Amino acid sequence: MKKFNHNTIKGFGAGLLAAAVIAGSGLPAYAMSAFKQINVSMGGISLYVDGKLQVPTDVNGNEVEPLIYAGTTYLPVRALTGMLTDKPVEWDPKTESVYIGTKPGAGKVVRADELKPYDSSSALAYTGKDAQFTLLNETQAPFNLYRSGRTVKLDGMYTELNGEFVARQSDLTDKRTAELSIYAVDQYGTKNLIDSYELKSGDEPVSVHTNIRGCDYLYITINQNEHLLNAVEYQGFFYNVTFTQASAG
Repeated sequence: MKKFNHNTIKGFGAGLLAAAVIAGSGLPAYAMSAFKQINVSMGGISLYVDGKLQVPTDVNGNEVEPLIYAGTTYLPVRALTGMLTDKPVEWDPKTESVYIGTKPGAGKVVRADELKPYDSSSALAYTGKDAQFTLLNETQAPFNLYRSGRTVKLDGMYTELNGEFVARQSDLTDKRTAELSIYAVDQYGTKNLIDSYELKSGDEPVSVHTNIRGCDYLYITINQNEHLLNAVEYQGFFYNVTFTQASAG
């Protein structure tokens, strides 16, 4: 199981972005969907990894300077990845995506918050501050948080459900059990359990990878505390949820 690291979950909220838009990163300038002129600060930024000074370079060995824009420091993604890992970096112009390491399935990856329940106009997942939750009084900020008890229409167009699941933990004495249940639903409303995960408070988060090929509808639920009055408290959090579309042809 993956070791829990709230800094990883915070992602872009951490304030230090590995940007693919910096010249010399080895990625094409048209990686940006929209273009605008901006004023940035460059020069004088030193980069250290594990106490050692590092000089970012492009694929040709030329030095690439970090820059600061609107209070955020941007680093060339290819150079930074080379310093921290041995994973390859690839730019896909068709999906306008930067892939570090292993690519996901051949189909397009769609975030859960971009989909809606079949019977509601509300989003399938929370985003922004609404997606934040706490573990041991530390705020976690994933890019989305799945809304339990929603059914989404897939029409057999998706192959895989991915995300992270962790049990709620208010304090060190918390002993609750969190259960994530994933059901395929047919046109008659019949639910068929296709995957499930169970964790206890304090357990490390688990990565969820569920085969949803051929599913017309998908229902996902997390068990809740039935002893609370006038409030619902789910026993776990399903976050950073995405669906992989079936590839054409």
